[in-house]
Amino acid sequence: VRRERQRPDLASTAIARRSAPEAMAVLARRSRATVALRGSDTTATHIALGLAAAGIGTVALEGPDHEVALDDLTALGPRETGGSWREAVSEAVRRQGAHPTSGRHLRTRPELVVLSSAADGDLPWTDPELADDLLADDVPHLAVATAGAAARVGPLVVPGASACLWCADRRDTELDPAWPAIADQLRLQHPRARAVSTPLTALCAAYAVTEVLAVVDRARAAYEPLTLDAQLELRVSDPLPRVLAAPPHPLCGCGW
Repeated sequence: VRRERQRPDLASTAIARRSAPEAMAVLARRSRATVALRGSDTTATHIALGLAAAGIGTVALEGPDHEVALDDLTALGPRETGGSWREAVSEAVRRQGAHPTSGRHLRTRPELVVLSSAADGDLPWTDPELADDLLADDVPHLAVATAGAAARVGPLVVPGASACLWCADRRDTELDPAWPAIADQLRLQHPRARAVSTPLTALCAAYAVTEVLAVVDRARAAYEPLTLDAQLELRVSDPLPRVLAAPPHPLCGCGW
């Protein structure tokens, strides 16, 4: 069933690489991959289902669980209110042919962790503290944030080789001395957002999944990740992404 479901992806990958055997190798690698997802907002749901549909073998849901509300519903799941968000998304992931699991049951190191954040504000932001353990364990991670009418994908953090979330935090503080206080306010407004654009969350998730696949496919990838030392900014008023530089900060110890 999974092989039948992946035929369109196999065909498009073969066209992109001009090689059917190469396309089969790409999908085989994805099927062996594990990607973890931290977050339980609407964008996180889209990312989980997008990863499963793209052929990722194991999707680990590490976000906090909550009861499914009306604004959690999507076409592929969850489909009904009430009950556990994690269980509903796990079932939707399973329908796509992937294996859902939770972080505490994860037996293998994920190739990448996606941090999906939502806030009741107008500034898409990912708390650097959410990735401290990933930096310490040298686990690559991708920040994804939605807030109001804007969203950001990135940076993609490869510990020791690219800028981390603390690099961005240091630069924000240099630009605005009040930034630490603003960040504290944003922490209080996470993780739920009452103002969210449904098309924007789907678009944001699509870019996030594309970045994840560029990492998982590695040498076989058809493109390089766009979010190494950079962020993609999306807005409701302009769906074309704007690339924001996010270089390493010389005083941050992430690259030492």
